[in-house]
Amino acid sequence: MEPIIEINDLEVKYGDFTVLEDINLMIPEGKITAILGGSGCGKTTLIKSLLQLQPIAQGSIKIFQTDVDSSDFRNQLTKIGMVFQNGALLNSLSVAENISIPLKQHTNLPDKIINQIIDAKLNLVNLEESGSLLPSELSGGMKKRAAVARAIALDPRLLFCDEPSAGLDPITSASLDNLLVKLKQQLEMTIVIVTHELSSVRRIADNIVFLHDGRILFQGSYEQIQHSNIGEIIQFFSSN
Repeated sequence: MEPIIEINDLEVKYGDFTVLEDINLMIPEGKITAILGGSGCGKTTLIKSLLQLQPIAQGSIKIFQTDVDSSDFRNQLTKIGMVFQNGALLNSLSVAENISIPLKQHTNLPDKIINQIIDAKLNLVNLEESGSLLPSELSGGMKKRAAVARAIALDPRLLFCDEPSAGLDPITSASLDNLLVKLKQQLEMTIVIVTHELSSVRRIADNIVFLHDGRILFQGSYEQIQHSNIGEIIQFFSSN
């Protein structure tokens, strides 16, 4: 099976400072891949590069076998969802109105159908009664779920999540993890998460990519990384 994401010899710079270097990575379809590493290692920059939010200095990125800097890739963007660390919900709009944004921007569906889709997404993330609420009226966990509902409004094949469990208590974090696993299983979705939460990684990750100082030190399963003899990985696991 072809990888859903293929990265070759990627290098990313902020001015003269190299953030990512010699990144070669293939992310399999239908799996949850966790990108791990300490603060400043390049995790979020990698996601930004994949989404063309950060220019690359050299190398190539393919998603859905399409080069991301090609004109053809613009047609693929509706197949990608993104859950930002803080949710990035628009505070002046209700939860339902937030979810409607990609549907109204990228489809010509009538309002009746859009409302049915919104109800289905709210049901999927267990927010059936929350569509009329404003983001300020939601708990932290509910905001994350609402952000997930908006990100999957167009039924993307690929979902990116930046620190999805950040700021959540352990029970709420576990509930969100269960939701991501459900999306993978029920919607056959590929999910890439950036995280430092080892409890979440243990629960949901099929594959792990460990970054350190802008380079990949490890690719493999959770069981494999636990037996790693790489000093930086041992230190990371012992301090988290």
